[in-house]
Amino acid sequence: MDRENEERMVGKAAVAAPKERCRPVPLVISLLCLASGWLLFGHYCRREYLSVGYLELARRAESEGDLETALVRLSELLASDPNSEAALSDLAALLQHQDPAQAREYLRRLVQLSPNSADYRSRLRKLEQQED
Repeated sequence: MDRENEERMVGKAAVAAPKERCRPVPLVISLLCLASGWLLFGHYCRREYLSVGYLELARRAESEGDLETALVRLSELLASDPNSEAALSDLAALLQHQDPAQAREYLRRLVQLSPNSADYRSRLRKLEQQED
């Protein structure tokens, strides 16, 4: 009886051994997922940091009366993030007197990005009425 039990236990241990060897695989996969998540988060934070930097530089230039620099910074921000509501809004505000057609285009894009925004709709309506 003892010998049979020993053989059964050895057989069970042999079957359990491959399971023990597979345990690091989920750990490695979890670590890879965690690392890729941190990389994506870092990329997002960097993009947001750059956006805030460009926006701050543009607004500072505008407050100092340097509209050309403000337009360049906002255009750079828009090139890196085409759906930046802040960049589109500031560009539309800057261009409403210089280039109303371009300002309307930016406001139309804003309305598409944020259809529930009454502010964007009213700004677009005012600019379109000025055209008439």
